[in-house]
Amino acid sequence: MVSPEDATLTIEFVPRPSNYPDARAFTAVAGGQAIAVVTTLRHPAGFRVHVDTASVPVAAGPEQLSALLRAVIAASRADQAPVVVLAAESSLRLRYYARAEGFTGPLRTDLTYDLRSPSKPAPVPGSGPAPGSGPAPVSEPAPGSGPAPGSEPAPGYATAPGSAPAERLVAQMRMLLPGVTVEAGRPPGAVRSFLRSASSGVDGTIHLRAQGPTDPQPLQVAVPLVDDIVAEGLALTIDTALDLRRRFRPLVDRVRVSYDHYAEGMRNGKILGAAAPGVRDIHLNPVYVVVPEMLAQENERQGRPAQRAPSPSVLPPFTQVDATVAHEYWHEIEFGLEGGRYHDSVEFRRAVGQYFGVETLEHAIKGNRPDAPPAWQRARLRLAQEVTAYATTAPKEATAELFRQWWCTATNPPPSAQYFGTVLRKFFPTADLDHRPHR
Repeated sequence: MVSPEDATLTIEFVPRPSNYPDARAFTAVAGGQAIAVVTTLRHPAGFRVHVDTASVPVAAGPEQLSALLRAVIAASRADQAPVVVLAAESSLRLRYYARAEGFTGPLRTDLTYDLRSPSKPAPVPGSGPAPGSGPAPVSEPAPGSGPAPGSEPAPGYATAPGSAPAERLVAQMRMLLPGVTVEAGRPPGAVRSFLRSASSGVDGTIHLRAQGPTDPQPLQVAVPLVDDIVAEGLALTIDTALDLRRRFRPLVDRVRVSYDHYAEGMRNGKILGAAAPGVRDIHLNPVYVVVPEMLAQENERQGRPAQRAPSPSVLPPFTQVDATVAHEYWHEIEFGLEGGRYHDSVEFRRAVGQYFGVETLEHAIKGNRPDAPPAWQRARLRLAQEVTAYATTAPKEATAELFRQWWCTATNPPPSAQYFGTVLRKFFPTADLDHRPHR
């Protein structure tokens, strides 16, 4: 249904059973199509809203998500809520449109929309909920989450219209990464640009340099030269990469990060990242930072919501971006260990294998062979169950998945992650592994 007065989509909130006793749940419908499951919960500052776009069969388009956010704002305003809080676990694509609508907040936290601020634009007429449907929805918040009543929202990252893509990204990164110096990098020459385009699968790139206050040299990052870049996805990448560099210095100081289609399987979303040890490059799938690619992947997976759900081991405040960056950086860390301390790399895999009841990690990987001893078979099964099935494909993938699990566990780490952390401290005694962010 389209409002004849402003051609804005009308969003209807249809009540549905809630998984939480104190929350209200709705199916958000636009033009007769379900576009999200919305859950609302009373919050000290107003309403906390969780929007689940993965539980509907068809991915919502840009206009639908923008209209949904405006409808949430309108419903909250109608209930005289001073602030709307969008849950931190919302998808990056939804957070991208939320920031465009005026929601603000730092990385990995709730986004807020202050209805008391006179600078906030009024919701577009015709985008509100059906009469009596009430405010939009969300999951049970963690105690103390979200801003305190009356607190000032963190700055957004709006930039002047018409600014060059590189300038726009630099401004956004500086706002999302306080304390990090971000500058536009020097683009490569014509010959190198041609070779990079041919190997990366992208026509043009924006080059950035990001450097923390104690970093000896900046991190070099490249993203596709397109209009719809999700700044938050890029900021998460830089934040995690800089943190990993500091902790494992100098093993990965010279590693560069590029969002491109370097590896076969990146265009269809089967591969999310790839490490190129010979040139110290990490290639990440643009699906994390390019809006059209995000939508294309969601559309490709429509009707298979279970595959679109986040990994159980990647829970807030961590994101799938953090997980992929950690996985690929571990490959570079392990390459450095093998190149400089080969004997230690062998002992490292032996130490990891002991947790699974085998002499070395390689035995767990070979547990699917017809002649594999029972201990190897049990070790492989445990590796798949306690970590991931992907961890059973190769020793390097097993250690990378264990590292990802360890890095992205906020509280109550599973035994496999606890043990891996112990092994890390033994073989990387100079690394700063005790104080972890977001924990």
